Amino acid sequence: MRTAVLSCQMWGALLVLVLIAATGCVSTRGGGAEGDSSAVLSAATRLHDEQISKLTFRVNQLKDDNTVLTRKSQVMSKQLAGLKAEVGRLTRENAALQAKINSESVARHSEMDALMKRVATQIAAAVNAAARASQRRPSPPVASGTSTASGEFFEYVVEPRATLSAIAKAYKVSIASIKRANNLKNDNIRIGQKLLIPKHK
Repeated sequence: MRTAVLSCQMWGALLVLVLIAATGCVSTRGGGAEGDSSAVLSAATRLHDEQISKLTFRVNQLKDDNTVLTRKSQVMSKQLAGLKAEVGRLTRENAALQAKINSESVARHSEMDALMKRVATQIAAAVNAAARASQRRPSPPVASGTSTASGEFFEYVVEPRATLSAIAKAYKVSIASIKRANNLKNDNIRIGQKLLIPKHK
């Protein structure tokens, strides 16, 4: 736009020079044409000034528009940077949460595996003890503390995180049979509690 203004100014200046030269030529030829040359020169000068004024006004408008657009662009850039930072924060939080979930899941699986192994070990030990006892005695006695139960039982000591469901599944008996053997009114058991587990036949 500045180039266009300068170009118009140059053309206007050139036109003025041409008019001056023409005026000089006319004045040398005769003094009667001086009035006409002055009028033409004055008209050309006014036209030149009007064009410059219009172009200057337009340039100022474009500058104002450019200033507004620049400010809007700066605001949008700041907003975009804020959004990128928020996305980065949420991504990091999500990764940390996922890692925590995976870690807790692995820990739970490890605890359950350890519990199942301990229960299986106790079952194997009880089976072996029962087998040895049956070899020594034709009719093995009922385990101690069975005043409200009948038949043959394993004695199981409740461990952390153990439930009646897991115990019944490990010994391949029903929850109801364990509750009947121990006079339990609900499924609540406590750590260290001794339970009589009916032998699966």
